Amino acid sequence: SGFGQTLYTFDPQLMYDQSGGFYDQDSLRSIHIDFLDPNYHSILQNSFFTAPSYRIPATVTLNGVAHDSVGVRYKGNSTFCIPNDNGNPKVPYNLDMNYFISGQKLMDYKKVKLANAFMDPTFVREYTASTVYRKYLPTVEVNLAELHVQGNYLGLFVSTESINKQFLQKH
Repeated sequence: SGFGQTLYTFDPQLMYDQSGGFYDQDSLRSIHIDFLDPNYHSILQNSFFTAPSYRIPATVTLNGVAHDSVGVRYKGNSTFCIPNDNGNPKVPYNLDMNYFISGQKLMDYKKVKLANAFMDPTFVREYTASTVYRKYLPTVEVNLAELHVQGNYLGLFVSTESINKQFLQKH
């Protein structure tokens, strides 16, 4: 006696957003991105190929709260190139809330990825995979968001948590 182990139960579900959090599955977020530079698309398109980590500032508004100087870049590969080559404005975005302003977050998150679901007409592939994975290992949170850029509605996007230092600390 005295050498027994104490087993602790760990519930990984506690790590995921509760009701009202950014990745709340019952909420459809409406995200607005407004660039100061009207030539934002040319800049982001060129940097996608020449300097992929380059970001330009934009104001990101969610729930009436504006976040100034958010670092924005395009993301993806074929999900960017194919729509872009066809003149479709619905390209995927990567938002870095604290790229220019240290510590700035969007409802507790430093980075947000917005996928255009170009190869998933159901919009549920990422969400379904995340739901299964989280039963067995730490996984990203996912929900849907409406995206407006420069006042134009671009459609429904899959909003995915970034796997970064913040994700590792969380799990």
